Amino acid sequence: MIPLRVDMKHWFWLGLLLATFSAPAAAQVPDFDLGRLGFLDQWDQPLPNPGSVKWVLTGRDMESRKWAHEAFEARGRSWMEAKGLVFIADISGMPKLITKFMALPKMRGYSYSLYLDKEGLWVKTWPGEEGRLTLVKMNQGHPQESFILAGLAELDQALGGP
Repeated sequence: MIPLRVDMKHWFWLGLLLATFSAPAAAQVPDFDLGRLGFLDQWDQPLPNPGSVKWVLTGRDMESRKWAHEAFEARGRSWMEAKGLVFIADISGMPKLITKFMALPKMRGYSYSLYLDKEGLWVKTWPGEEGRLTLVKMNQGHPQESFILAGLAELDQALGGP
């Protein structure tokens, strides 16, 4: 029988390996106060009561925002209000003239409020993936946990049904 010798170096590497595989899959959203971020919607109106927001939804790309938009158009503003859901879009990458003369007039025709991260200072710091939406659970205007969603069914499930 070969004697098994385990020294501190081996325990260190074993601990590091276990810690790596037991880490949570989704990163946490940095703490913020939703009311102090100053997001305005497409009509330049602020969030009416940031402390009552239960969920914040955002997307990293046009594809994910498109299916969210289709769901919101079909369900309407009252559905979003009943769920305590707000949608925040990062429009910082859009040229200012396109934003002013094309995008904002189109957004003003939406049946729901779309809050805008015009400078791109906040939404980019939240966890997310291309082609997916990030849903952040809120409590009194502060983030609690985040979920990466792959489709409308997952959004409905997270919000407790359609």
